[in-house]
Amino acid sequence: MAIAYQAGTAKTNTAAPGRTGNGDLTITFPAGYTPTANHFALIILYHDQGTGSTPTNWTQVTGSPWATGTAKLQAFWKTLAGGESDPVTTISGSNTNISHCANMAIYSGVHATPIDTVGTASEGTGTPMTAGSIDPTAANAMVLGLCGRGDNEDASGQTFNASSTGVTERLDGGTNAGNDSQVSMYDKTIASGASGNGSATTSATDPWVSVLIALAPGATLYSAAATAIGVGLNVRSTITSARAATAIGLGVLTKRTIIHTLPSTAIGVALK
Repeated sequence: MAIAYQAGTAKTNTAAPGRTGNGDLTITFPAGYTPTANHFALIILYHDQGTGSTPTNWTQVTGSPWATGTAKLQAFWKTLAGGESDPVTTISGSNTNISHCANMAIYSGVHATPIDTVGTASEGTGTPMTAGSIDPTAANAMVLGLCGRGDNEDASGQTFNASSTGVTERLDGGTNAGNDSQVSMYDKTIASGASGNGSATTSATDPWVSVLIALAPGATLYSAAATAIGVGLNVRSTITSARAATAIGLGVLTKRTIIHTLPSTAIGVALK
């Protein structure tokens, strides 16, 4: 099943979820989107200082918060059940007039264990905002470039491996709360192999943090029928795409995970 982008925080320099100082920050679902069962939701949260708590029933991505300096980037995910209310994070460790900004992205077709790979974050000032390459374990993974920066300026020119082919900007939402901040994200489906370094340009000269993560695609379901000639065997299974195996002596192509089988008959044949 291919991963598909469904919705995200509207692009803006001033109206994304944000606040100053310590306290609760409500991260609203994208305008016009109704939380839908089995959709994957990702929150990206940037801080000029401090960090945010994990919203109730969400999970923080491994390695988050990222960066060793004062600025921090965080990410939280949830496979939606449908009908959720807007998540809330509580900011702590922030001084007055310090800016915090959050965006949310929604995808379909993501595996129940969604986070395939998490890269090593980069941090700096100015432009471009770069992030080191990752090598997803799953084929057709969706690689996301997460960025947060200490000014509410647009991002552009997103690339993987110095190429913009197949790369799409999905988020670019900022807040003018406090001393301003903004979150952005771009993505690309990687059929196999390494993503190459991620990069996004911005006019801001303020601090930034960026990291790549990969989402694993959900199982592709289909039906397969096979008849082993000469042994009186009929097999019909609904299987999920995984590693291929060959039934020795039968020449029947199967898959690693069989989620449902209909009755079959075997005469003098052991099935594995």
